[in-house]
Amino acid sequence: MLHVLFLPSWYPTSLNPVNGIFFAEQAKALYNEGVQIGVIAPIQRSIRTIRKGEIFNYRYQVDFKEEDGIPTFRSLGWGIPKMHKLNLKLLKWQALKLIESYIKKYGRPNIIHVQSALWGGLAALYIYKCLNIPYIITEHSAIYARGLIKSWHQRYLKDIFQNAKMLIAVSSSLARLIEPYTSRKSIEVIPNVVNTMFFTLPLNPRAKKPFIFLTVALLTPKKGIDILIRAFASVFKNNSNVELWIGGDGPLRSQLEYLAKMLDVASQIRFLGLLDREKVKLAMWKANAFVLPSYFETFGVVLIEAMSTGLPIISTKCGGPEDFITPKVGYLVSPGDIEGLANTMLTLYDNYSSFNSVEISEFVKDKFSYKSVASQLINIYKKVLLESTMNNLENKKSHE
Repeated sequence: MLHVLFLPSWYPTSLNPVNGIFFAEQAKALYNEGVQIGVIAPIQRSIRTIRKGEIFNYRYQVDFKEEDGIPTFRSLGWGIPKMHKLNLKLLKWQALKLIESYIKKYGRPNIIHVQSALWGGLAALYIYKCLNIPYIITEHSAIYARGLIKSWHQRYLKDIFQNAKMLIAVSSSLARLIEPYTSRKSIEVIPNVVNTMFFTLPLNPRAKKPFIFLTVALLTPKKGIDILIRAFASVFKNNSNVELWIGGDGPLRSQLEYLAKMLDVASQIRFLGLLDREKVKLAMWKANAFVLPSYFETFGVVLIEAMSTGLPIISTKCGGPEDFITPKVGYLVSPGDIEGLANTMLTLYDNYSSFNSVEISEFVKDKFSYKSVASQLINIYKKVLLESTMNNLENKKSHE
């Protein structure tokens, strides 16, 4: 049986249960396809954010749970600001401690699948040097698009990418952004996954009045929610038949609520606050269209979740969405373009009946379901393991 161990750079915890939830979804997809799958997650939290009474919970202990049938080992530690080398040494030690615990209970995995190079990739490289377990990387991070790669990062990235047996990006735009940091000739593109058994078509037909535009995001500058509010106000102000629902929370919430009042559309805009997955689905069932106004997204998982429920989409050309937004499922607009977004929202509103929610949902099942994405990953694992076996045989022959 194929035995894969996930090593994510971030992962859900009790404090942040949605952080890296799409990594957990991908693990479930593989589990459902019969892959023996486990997770080790070395987690570091800045010591500045840990209260005195909490320090006992961050002593690098190994925490084990079975989550949806998947054995999951976490090591909870702390990082010291600006002491990068020390933190990375601790991270490698955490990872080695975790995999030793994992192997003792579940045996040696065939391959390690890293989710984002910084810093799970460094941990996997260390394990590879110590235990000779090959690893591949799927890159998700927006740091390449945001220009946040520092010079000292590049030194690590070169080794991490060079020693990986395969490099995958979740979108073609992200693959292009990674290229300058690696000498690899090819980067595979395999998308993120959506649980189509959870994000289903609504149980009852959607109402058309009021017509609801929905967005779900962290309320931070890069998400462009202010642009969405301004666009909405410019074409739907005083139209009581149209509403904008904003799910999520963040540092800009009070400013965005004030903006809605200033533009005289507060009565048409609902701030839903932080939503768990069940509430996200319920909001999607009530909505008529979904809007993502971000400045950059490496993929845009929330879009395929919305599409899985049959919603037509408006998204900015922010990286990932360009791979899968077609005229059959929605529209693309430029980031930061208030007028362009406003006109597109009006176009969707006027042409809502031209979108087929069943076809949109089926499109997602075909491209992003557990089965679809898992089958692509399984093929990658088999290819990498075959190549590793052949290389090992050649090395043995050369030493005879």
